[in-house]
Amino acid sequence: MKYLLILTQSVLLFYGTRFFPIGGKLDLIRFVCFALIIFFGVLLIPKLRLRRPRLLDLVACGTLAFAYVSVVYSIHPKLTLLRSTGNLLIYVSVFWALWISCRDSDDILRFVKALIFVWFAFYFVNSVFLFTRPDDSFVLMERSEYVAEEYRRFTGITSSPNSIGNFSAIILPLVVWNFQRRRNLATFFLLTAVVFSFFYSFSRNAFFSGAIGSFLYLYLLNRRHAAFLLVCALFVIGLTVFYVDFIGPSLGPLLPKALLRQESIVFLGGRFEGWQTAIELIKHHPFRGYGFGIEELLFDYFGYDFQMHAGAYVHNCFLGLALQLGWIAASLFYLGIIVFLAKIGSSIPAGVNL
Repeated sequence: MKYLLILTQSVLLFYGTRFFPIGGKLDLIRFVCFALIIFFGVLLIPKLRLRRPRLLDLVACGTLAFAYVSVVYSIHPKLTLLRSTGNLLIYVSVFWALWISCRDSDDILRFVKALIFVWFAFYFVNSVFLFTRPDDSFVLMERSEYVAEEYRRFTGITSSPNSIGNFSAIILPLVVWNFQRRRNLATFFLLTAVVFSFFYSFSRNAFFSGAIGSFLYLYLLNRRHAAFLLVCALFVIGLTVFYVDFIGPSLGPLLPKALLRQESIVFLGGRFEGWQTAIELIKHHPFRGYGFGIEELLFDYFGYDFQMHAGAYVHNCFLGLALQLGWIAASLFYLGIIVFLAKIGSSIPAGVNL
């Protein structure tokens, strides 16, 4: 199962990069990987007991039910069916097949080490790409009415700076844990590469995710300083806006003088415009949305032309899901996730050896 996990994580990381564009051969392989994990998980059922259903399972199954029903009225039924099936395979393979394979902490550690091994290879390739093709490793954001000057955002081999920035922020707590566990050149390289990737991606979401994830990790390490850690996390989140939008080149040669003009800061670089449009669209179908997995198609489908908002996505997870499945499904999904994470965090004993 460990080798299947390595294969699957490798496919997911390198799929959609400049080496393997979306729609290529890896498009089918990722589904095969999930199917194989589920298959071997079924074979393990006679040897291992199935876990009891949890709140997360109810949330996941309810959301998937909404997703499959939305195929009927989706603006792109085939894409909705494909992405619904993909999420179903991910859910079953991760939260059932892999979950029951983790019999004890040693199994969990083996799986985590397998993931870190793949991450190391991924960031090593990004680093090689950075040093051999530095100009291609950054995407140029051109000066416009709302952008003060040209600046560059790190993408590496990925197709978007937000992709590598958000992924780096998500895995940051585990990478920090890995560095604390074994301080050597390999773990230091991985930590440095991850921090560099989300730092120079200039992604607000990456900074928010990194701050929140790091706060939760440090909270689990030392709960006595929870209030202090929370203040630090909020300070970092607030500082993010000033870093992304104001801080000058004194911090490094790659930093721009100001990414956004000050008059556009109150609109979060155009996000408010996208959010307002999303809310207007949701009002037309508040209970069912427009179909699962079609968020990036909606603005173009309805012919919206924005002045400040950039990109095809809403840049808001809650509004994005509400656009796809309606207010009820989005609210139940995120409320369930919050309750589940709160229960998991409270169930971990204080001072536990992470």
